[in-house]
Amino acid sequence: MFEERSIGLAYRPVKHDRFNALARYTRLLDQRGITVDANVANKSKSDVVSGEWSLQLGKKLEWVDKTAYKVKTEDFIDRPSFTGHTLLSIHRLNYHLFSQIDAALEYRLLWQKEAKDQRQGWLTELTWEPISHVRLGVGFNFTDFSDNEFADNNYTVYGWFMRVQGKY
Repeated sequence: MFEERSIGLAYRPVKHDRFNALARYTRLLDQRGITVDANVANKSKSDVVSGEWSLQLGKKLEWVDKTAYKVKTEDFIDRPSFTGHTLLSIHRLNYHLFSQIDAALEYRLLWQKEAKDQRQGWLTELTWEPISHVRLGVGFNFTDFSDNEFADNNYTVYGWFMRVQGKY
């Protein structure tokens, strides 16, 4: 059984586009059948609160921030349940280089309470907008964790990446 429930709020003014914001709460429930692998949780529940905003600082510079907090509880058949608390924080500057080309620099922080662990680092990206609703990007992630607030990080996302974005 898998279930996802979300509620969100957006601030996107029609007359001016200088500041935009999104907030969302999501609950994920995942209940699996009985398995022979004791390392796999029988049931997990995640509560994620996230917020994103962007601020146009001028004609060429945009500041984008994303923060997410996740509380995940996993129940196992043969051992006690475990609850983890994780914070993801991303700060990004986008700079408009040419008519269709942008460059970005991003700082990321991932903090896990129970492990008393903190990972941080940088990401760079170059994007091209060949048509008005499509953006293609290539970049390098100097961190080893994902920007997906729902991901159970396995810390293998270090390196080169390509991105395709659509907007409406």
